[in-house]
Amino acid sequence: MKNAGFVLLAVVVTLLSAAVAAEPVAAGVSDSKTVRCLNLHQIDQMTIVDNRNLLFETPNHTYYLNTLPRACGTLQRSSAIMYRVSQNELCNLDFITVLDPIGSGFIKGPSCALGTFKPISKVEASALLKRH
Repeated sequence: MKNAGFVLLAVVVTLLSAAVAAEPVAAGVSDSKTVRCLNLHQIDQMTIVDNRNLLFETPNHTYYLNTLPRACGTLQRSSAIMYRVSQNELCNLDFITVLDPIGSGFIKGPSCALGTFKPISKVEASALLKRH
């Protein structure tokens, strides 16, 4: 996170597609342990569950739930978001920014810190999405 260059990514329909890489998704992942970071190349989809939870899916159908430390203002399932990272990872020290629609564009809304990434099962991910 010390590189000067920033990557700016906007998610307009709550989905993020990235290139599939053969490297591990996150170092030190076990079925019950949370991780600090996910490699951007391994994130296949990102879905906003509600104003406090984001669900990430990898190409091999591993799911990670990121629960924000606090509710994030106007964040909702249909929101567009952006985030900046200084390396090729999305980490718990990074912030997302809600992009609020205005006319034919967007303005920056609230910025919110990410939490850690908790591996969850496909069944848990499906149940979470059905509840919201």
